[in-house]
Amino acid sequence: MDAAIERGKAQFGWIAGRLLIGPVLLFVLSISLYLLLPLPTDGSNLFWSAEWNFQPVNVLVYLLYNIVQAFVTALTAVILSLAFLRAEGMPDTAAA
Repeated sequence: MDAAIERGKAQFGWIAGRLLIGPVLLFVLSISLYLLLPLPTDGSNLFWSAEWNFQPVNVLVYLLYNIVQAFVTALTAVILSLAFLRAEGMPDTAAA
């Protein structure tokens, strides 16, 4: 456990910088996309108005939000995987 803590301390700056630059900024982007969606107040839902008119802009924004969220998850996994490789002294194949 002590060795794992030491490896974590050694990699913290590398991980924190990349997580702040990539996933956190993308998360803020996705939240701002989500805030663009109008909240239905008239008995309608996100994709259909109260008069049953389809809302394609809402669907597009919702899809973009989910795509960005999926990319944030994948990017976080890649960053943490690369940090593990660096901490274990394994070669970084992404740089090759």
